[in-house]
Amino acid sequence: MSRSLSPGLYEALITRDLARVLEELTREQYCKEEVELDPADAHVALARHVGAVLVRVLASFPEKERIEEQLSLANDVLTLLAERAPVRSEGAPDDLVDPPPRQLRALATPSPTPTIQMPASPTIPLSAMDLIVNARGEPRVGNALEREIPSAEFLDCSCPGMGNGNRSNGSCRSKATASS
Repeated sequence: MSRSLSPGLYEALITRDLARVLEELTREQYCKEEVELDPADAHVALARHVGAVLVRVLASFPEKERIEEQLSLANDVLTLLAERAPVRSEGAPDDLVDPPPRQLRALATPSPTPTIQMPASPTIPLSAMDLIVNARGEPRVGNALEREIPSAEFLDCSCPGMGNGNRSNGSCRSKATASS
């Protein structure tokens, strides 16, 4: 996957593809700065890269057998990681995805009534970190908060321009309750 580069700031892991692109740049065209990964943070940069490649590969499977192939590859990667880890974690074989692949979406305590009330899922998935800006076609702030609060432990909000009257950010952290 060859790419072209433009001047700017990067935090791009130098892959073999990027190394080839960088080799083709002349000093007359660009000056570059490369740094070795900090051993304290290398695992984050490498995991981010592996994760991005894995997402791209998993999405590339034909739709007909996509789920089965994705599950197989994901479990192959997890098996390799368990085999190669310098220290075996206790649950390594248990990290494999149990077929068919599915997600736990909610747990609720038993109810004295015949119907169990599961908490409603928020508009934005729990695993997403999205900024809500009230843009056309995007979730509205009020609606998103209405769905978020009943399942939230805490509510963090930041409102630019809403502070002590001087264009500072107003922010808050409060215990979320259904009546908030």
